[in-house]
Amino acid sequence: MLPVKAPRDPAPSRIKYRLERLWLRPAIRNSVRIGLPLAALAWMLVSLALNPVVQKGVADKAMALRNQIAAHPGLMVKELRLNGVSGPMQARIIDHLELELPVSSMDLDLGAVQRQVTALDAVASAQVRLEGAGVLGISVTERVPVLLWRRTDGALNMLDENGVFVGLAESRAERVDLPIIAGDGADKAVAEARELLALSEPIAGRLRGLVRVGERRWTLVLNTGLRILLPETGATAALARVMALHEAEDILSRELARVDMRDRRRPILQLTPESLRELRRAQGIIIEEDV
Repeated sequence: MLPVKAPRDPAPSRIKYRLERLWLRPAIRNSVRIGLPLAALAWMLVSLALNPVVQKGVADKAMALRNQIAAHPGLMVKELRLNGVSGPMQARIIDHLELELPVSSMDLDLGAVQRQVTALDAVASAQVRLEGAGVLGISVTERVPVLLWRRTDGALNMLDENGVFVGLAESRAERVDLPIIAGDGADKAVAEARELLALSEPIAGRLRGLVRVGERRWTLVLNTGLRILLPETGATAALARVMALHEAEDILSRELARVDMRDRRRPILQLTPESLRELRRAQGIIIEEDV
């Protein structure tokens, strides 16, 4: 006689019961139905992104698309326009930039172009912009030379009002319209030099230039050889005194070798050897036999 099996309990097991309860939760169902496929897809994409072959292919296609866009006629720069620039400066800027036109605006670094232009000594500032219709516009503010500085090596530097180098002058005759200064450190005292030049305007036709002495004070040199020695401090006030004396007594037209204003309490007038000899002869200190 065969054994009789016990009837199967239709009730779910405890584990199955718990799994069914979990499945009833929306978060669990969404995680399985949506989260797992997304995770698998993300893993596939990351694997492809880390593949060097895939990376190179994507980069090549992106570069090809970029070059295709850059070559569009509407993005091509075909003309360079310089605004507010003198003729000689235009040639210098063009030679310095070495732009090969036409060029795509996507390949043009406007900041780099601006830095190249402002690197020129004679340029104070520059603005670079695309003006449309394939035109690259550059507006330049040039430095204006106000002085010539004769360096110790004989070179003539043109300086602007701030003492910044503008360019070289081949000779004094090239810029006779500019006053001249000389001496080491003269380029660092341009502001004071201009004040002295303004004060000496009444004798501008006789003024050869200003010499910086010891990088600390000025001496004015006239075409007669007369030198006006100014102090280290208060040079403008000292020169104003000299000009007032000249206006009252015409002292700078006399036969003087130098006017020494370094001692504020007692200006010293030194006669030329010839005028000193004449003075002594007139005073009887020198007789004809002694000459």
